[in-house]
Amino acid sequence: MSVNSIATTITSAAPPNSTALKRLSFGARMVAESDRIVTAGVDTNLARQIHQLKQASRNAGEVSSILQAAAASVTLIDGNLTRMAELAGQATVVGLSSAERAILHEEFAAERQRIDEFAAAAKFADTAILDGSNTFTATSVGSNIQSGNGIQALTFDSRAGGEFVASGDTIAVEFDSTSDIFTVTNLSTGRGATSQAVAAAPGAGETSDIVIEEFGLTIQLNSSFSLSSDISDNNTLQVSGSATNQVDLGLRIGTGSGPADEISVDVQRIRVETLSSALQFDDLLTLSGAADAAVNVKTAQEVIDRFQSAMQAGQNQISFALDNIENTVNNYEAANANLIDIANSATQELLHEVVAENVNSVLSSTDNVSDALAKIGGLAKLSKSDQMALLAGGATSLAALVQK
Repeated sequence: MSVNSIATTITSAAPPNSTALKRLSFGARMVAESDRIVTAGVDTNLARQIHQLKQASRNAGEVSSILQAAAASVTLIDGNLTRMAELAGQATVVGLSSAERAILHEEFAAERQRIDEFAAAAKFADTAILDGSNTFTATSVGSNIQSGNGIQALTFDSRAGGEFVASGDTIAVEFDSTSDIFTVTNLSTGRGATSQAVAAAPGAGETSDIVIEEFGLTIQLNSSFSLSSDISDNNTLQVSGSATNQVDLGLRIGTGSGPADEISVDVQRIRVETLSSALQFDDLLTLSGAADAAVNVKTAQEVIDRFQSAMQAGQNQISFALDNIENTVNNYEAANANLIDIANSATQELLHEVVAENVNSVLSSTDNVSDALAKIGGLAKLSKSDQMALLAGGATSLAALVQK
């Protein structure tokens, strides 16, 4: 409703000789006669802005929590790399025996494995946050790994990538009915992984999932699957799609739709092969191998340092946005409260003027002046709608009130 229509509505409902209501119809603020303010709709708009900003604050807080979870896992990975650097340094000493090198390499390989384990375990609300993203799908699926043979679906999740899965790769899915284990092999790279033993085939109308974590591959079984039948031929698929080593966490932190109302934070995929592609194959069993490993560990540490710097910058950006949002919300809430106070103050002063203008005529028409004065004194306790009705009705409404 426009300001003019509000004024017109109030004026048409007011007695023609009501000075107070004429002032209200023009939005006169009672605090200072020279000020003019119309609060209709303003408090509602501010309340909406406050609600949107509080939602933006919750969004920012959630992304901040995601970054904190990522940073915690990366701190653990940084510790793994520090230990790997120490082991590689020890292995570069001339004169170590094969047995001594083997001991160093065993720990080196264990620390390297933990990097991927820590990265895979980094989750927020059960969603992996250090896996990057991909659009991989299974195409050209062999006839023995389709729904009629008990494999309902073959799907890749965010863990897929690296040396295990890439677009254009051919992957074989085998099942051994003796061990009840699936074996998945990338025929393009030679990388392979096995499943846990399948306990039982799904019942009628049911499905169950077999997850090959290294490949980010889920094999969904249906009731046609048989534990007594091998799958060893016509069992390949082609990988289609692409992967990215980072996830863009887009965050809306304002109430508008422009760039100024958004923050973008990239979270990188963390795996040994993304930190240093050669590091995944390094060993400490020879002097030259240890020297190469030392160089590759340093490369991985530099990547981690950049990641941590980016995460800290993202946290700082979000913290700054949260502070701004909090300040804005506080200002909006204060402004909204002031508008309500001004509106209430204006209403009370207008009620006072209505009484002042009409009290003599009202009191002259009643036999119980004391009771009438008591009722007039309680005007401030009336509901907002009753107060506005009194303002609109002027002397007639005031007389009706005191005669109740």
